[in-house]
Amino acid sequence: MRLNVFPKHGGEPLRLQIFVHGQVKPMIDYAMDDKKTAWLVSKLAEQLSLEPHTSLNQAVNARYKDADVFAQIKEFVAQEFDLGSDCFNGRKRTSDVATPRHVVMYLADKHCRSFSVSQIGRMLERDHTTIIYGIKAVKDKILQDSAFGERLEIIEENLHSWMLRRESVFLEKYDD
Repeated sequence: MRLNVFPKHGGEPLRLQIFVHGQVKPMIDYAMDDKKTAWLVSKLAEQLSLEPHTSLNQAVNARYKDADVFAQIKEFVAQEFDLGSDCFNGRKRTSDVATPRHVVMYLADKHCRSFSVSQIGRMLERDHTTIIYGIKAVKDKILQDSAFGERLEIIEENLHSWMLRRESVFLEKYDD
């Protein structure tokens, strides 16, 4: 598989072409407006080369759905711990910020199934080993502190109800 990315030139959008080995015409020829989308599609192309049974639409939908879920996890955790949702990417390491950040890592690992630990790390501007540590720290704290476990359950209940509402809205759009 070969990947060509053409940068924006003038008013033209970023262009991505994905070639299957041995073919002259691109399998995917996609124009994009921003670099994040280009990065996403290039990662999906890598995934498709490893998992050819997955369609591009399935892979794109899973990633975008998980990106929404990740954003919602950050919002619910910020609400529960009375923080701003932008604090998770900061460098502050005090327990009032680190614990909620670890909770985000734990919930993202649990609910964003299409994201690897490395991808969660990139989204939080952390190394993948930090994400692994944060997930383990939350699991240990759940076992040690029942009040913390109850707090985590509240966040997960909010997340699940949000996901169900989101799915019902999605289904209503296409039931007509």
